[in-house]
Amino acid sequence: MPNIAMDPQQDVIQKATTSFVYLEAPQYSLTIAPGCGGHGRLVLRVTSRNTDHAESVTELRDGDDKHRFLHFQFNESAVLEALSTDGDAPRILGYTVISVDELQEFQLCCASNLTVRSLVNDKHRKVGTITFRFVNVSPLPAKLRSAFRPRRETRQGHCHRKNVHEMTIIGHRGIGSDEMGSRIRENTLLAFQQAAKYGADAIEFDVFLTADRTPMVFHDLEINHSNSSKKIPITSLCEEGLRSLDEDNQERMLTGRERGESAVSCGGSATSSGSCSSGSGASTPTSSSGKTGLLEAGKRIRSLHDLAATFPSRGRVESEVSPLEAEGVRDSAAVQEKLPSLQAVLEGTPDDLGALIEIKYPTAAGIRKYPSRSCHDRGTVADVILRYIYDYGCPATRRYMFSSFDPEMCLALRQKQARFPIILNTWFGYEDVHDNTEVDFTDLRNRDPVAAAEFCSRNGIEGLCLEASWLHENYYFADYCRRAGLTLYTYGAENNKTSRVEMQMRHMGVAGCIVDNIGRFRGGADGEGAEMSLAEARKLWSSSQTAASSSGFSTASSSDAN
Repeated sequence: MPNIAMDPQQDVIQKATTSFVYLEAPQYSLTIAPGCGGHGRLVLRVTSRNTDHAESVTELRDGDDKHRFLHFQFNESAVLEALSTDGDAPRILGYTVISVDELQEFQLCCASNLTVRSLVNDKHRKVGTITFRFVNVSPLPAKLRSAFRPRRETRQGHCHRKNVHEMTIIGHRGIGSDEMGSRIRENTLLAFQQAAKYGADAIEFDVFLTADRTPMVFHDLEINHSNSSKKIPITSLCEEGLRSLDEDNQERMLTGRERGESAVSCGGSATSSGSCSSGSGASTPTSSSGKTGLLEAGKRIRSLHDLAATFPSRGRVESEVSPLEAEGVRDSAAVQEKLPSLQAVLEGTPDDLGALIEIKYPTAAGIRKYPSRSCHDRGTVADVILRYIYDYGCPATRRYMFSSFDPEMCLALRQKQARFPIILNTWFGYEDVHDNTEVDFTDLRNRDPVAAAEFCSRNGIEGLCLEASWLHENYYFADYCRRAGLTLYTYGAENNKTSRVEMQMRHMGVAGCIVDNIGRFRGGADGEGAEMSLAEARKLWSSSQTAASSSGFSTASSSDAN
């Protein structure tokens, strides 16, 4: 594997609209028509021009294992040329010209950043196509640029970034995801507040932008329609419409559970009394839509233990349930809390609780699935979320990290702000079992670990978030990232075992783990009998960062941040 190192970049905040273009090697991005001379080794040559008359030329060749993609930027225009090297001198087969204004116009019509352009020769005849991805980044207002500049301090003659905070144990969507059997609905204020009571360093939650530019906390990119089995992309809904559909779905889920419990009860008594008919729906009252319907449906499940019985057991220790009961939270309407906005989460959670904000964005395949329902471009999404954090989230004192499975979203966030770290989420090892609607596996950075690490190192993105079981099978990659100066975080079912978390922190240098079982990290034991408190986890975390600190990428504690 090529040896890469984090370049000591200055904190870049763009002062003019800039286009960032990502090109893969010619064998992946170029298509030359038969008979147009594309028989030899192909070369991509890029000449980028900026408004200050600066010009730069870079090349990307077939078969170059050290440079499998090209990432360049410009704020005026760029010329992309396809060359053939089958002769004594390179020969231009075709070219195309792109400009910032043109790419901005393209984003007004389509949220996808995957673009195919025609290549023409000197006689203006089409000879092939070139495929690339891009993102346009416009500057933040001056007030926000100042608020999101990095904090620095000098220690022993070195300049350390203070925007990388200690986030060792991170609650997954609160105290756990719904699919892992959480007793509290994921991505709700109640789940976040409970994670804080358990002692989590931070919470991880998902944010997307509605059609009316409201950042909402929700995981899935689709939601069920109220009156049919069809799904609707959440980015096409306004805040009010999304809340209405979510309440209808929660109501149907709760009433469905009651019907199942009623059927079991009737089945046990029908033989003796015959009072329950097999197909009767009389025992299920009809609820009105909206808030009243949700509350009425919620009151049918009387206690937290009743709600827990409807989920598959995760083998959690009893101490994980007791704090809720001590607070008297027994109404399932409180447990099944409503869908929160980002503003509600920022204002309704403790200031000392860190936040890992995963920004959801549909892939090109996801956008093509609903061609008539688009979404906001990446720059707009980043602008709105940063504005909400500025207005409601105390960016001067609170700890934040941003993450996304979309590389261009990570890049936009990095270029717009330098105060908080950016983490690229990955899902390596699942390319053959999932489609491209959640993660775009046609992108080399989403299917190749080395390409992902190289992309992060080149663009000042601080680290990667990996699926824990994949990292255990590819443990060498942890050392590779450490040498590159990248910080690692992990997620997945493996992180519900304290012994696995301890192994990652002690032997792999993992900085933090996103877990579904916060209660176990207060000293509880998992199936293997391993125990680890948060204090011990922090100690392991601190020792594992020595190598990263020596490479110029250091982590400051939350006390330093203040």
